[in-house]
Amino acid sequence: MRAEQAWNTLTSIGASKKDRQRDAGFRGIGRLAGMAYCDKVIFRTTFPGETALTVIEFDCAQLLKAMKPR
Repeated sequence: MRAEQAWNTLTSIGASKKDRQRDAGFRGIGRLAGMAYCDKVIFRTTFPGETALTVIEFDCAQLLKAMKPR
């Protein structure tokens, strides 16, 4: 994935442009599922011809804590 697309693509939950009848996965739900099993989810991505390594990290423990009703 190109560095310029990584942030928007990996942090946009529910904004998939995929055709759910044709493409695997839908709306970033797999990223959310990782929260149930991990303290952190880290995505590292590069793209042919680019030298950038893009790292997007979700602090799952903090996200789950923030989502709990108070």
